[in-house]
Amino acid sequence: MMKNRKKAVWLAAGIAASLGLAACGTGSRKTAGSGKSALDRDELFTSRDLEQTVNATDAETITVTDGDDVAIRNEGIYVLRGTAENASVTVDAKGAKVQLLLDHLSITNKDKAAIVVRKADKVFITLAEGSTNDLAVTDTFRKEGKEKRKAVIDSEEDITLNGTGSLHITSSQGAVHSKKALSITGGTYTFDTKKTAVKAEDSIRIKDGTITITSEDDGLHAEHDSNTEKGYVYIGGGTLNIKAEDDCIFAIPILQIDDGSLNLNGHEGLEATWIQINGGALKILARDDGMNANRSAKGHYSTLAEINGGELTISLSGKEADGIDSNGDLVIRSGTLAITGELAIDIVGDIRFTGGTVIFNGKEQTDLDSINSAGN
Repeated sequence: MMKNRKKAVWLAAGIAASLGLAACGTGSRKTAGSGKSALDRDELFTSRDLEQTVNATDAETITVTDGDDVAIRNEGIYVLRGTAENASVTVDAKGAKVQLLLDHLSITNKDKAAIVVRKADKVFITLAEGSTNDLAVTDTFRKEGKEKRKAVIDSEEDITLNGTGSLHITSSQGAVHSKKALSITGGTYTFDTKKTAVKAEDSIRIKDGTITITSEDDGLHAEHDSNTEKGYVYIGGGTLNIKAEDDCIFAIPILQIDDGSLNLNGHEGLEATWIQINGGALKILARDDGMNANRSAKGHYSTLAEINGGELTISLSGKEADGIDSNGDLVIRSGTLAITGELAIDIVGDIRFTGGTVIFNGKEQTDLDSINSAGN
């Protein structure tokens, strides 16, 4: 959060940034603040990502047992069932597409991940219709050779979670982690974690499903170790209920919300370099900033908070907390933004308010400069 900064100091930098090009992370580039989708929606999900049911006629059925470590080395569909302690399922099938159909699967481990993806082209983790699945790790994760797993479901490759059943994960660290892309397109999820619940390095992509997260760190977190053009979050639908001690949703370059119902309660609600809200219903309760657009993706992206639609309600509980804090610009074209708290906005760059409704502490605003703490 930025306080008592003079807008003039940042004005030239903010204008320069808004004229720059911002990469979408999926192969094309978009101009920040143009009103166009920051990400290429056509490249986010495959048809198989969106299929919520599986024809398991020719599937292999695996029943887990105590202390058993199952290795899957070939492409195919595998039905996972049973109740076990200190067991695991590992996919080690280079170049293969593997689908794991969880059908009343329950695994409780002391110190190792329940599902590990080492090698694959892509893995689909599908919740069978009517199934209730439970995965848990109760103690600190142990090292496996040079690797230390970070989550109950831990993947080196692209993974998609979908289906029509439910999955409950309890973890001493994270719930789901991918070193590449992580997609959720269906299913009902409840994640209770000590560390960040859902984390990916390339991207987190959500199309549908009901996701409830209680985390002592971040809720959703996308960040690449070395490439600041990767690590974006896209939400195009579904219901997200996130209670986090830190950020509810964090991305390095881009956080784009097109649709969905989001109820967020955390230190900060949304954080990224470029936050773009095009639709959906968002309710944010924050102790600090409701939205924080910062310069995390240095040199690649404009720093921008952009609202093109939707209904956004931000309630602030912290002293000197901002509804929207941007180290760059703020653009509002449409939608409804209602902020309740001590400070409305803290914008060091340009403010472009061309449409929509902005309400601060119950009063509709027409001049956003008058409620900008960076300029006052």
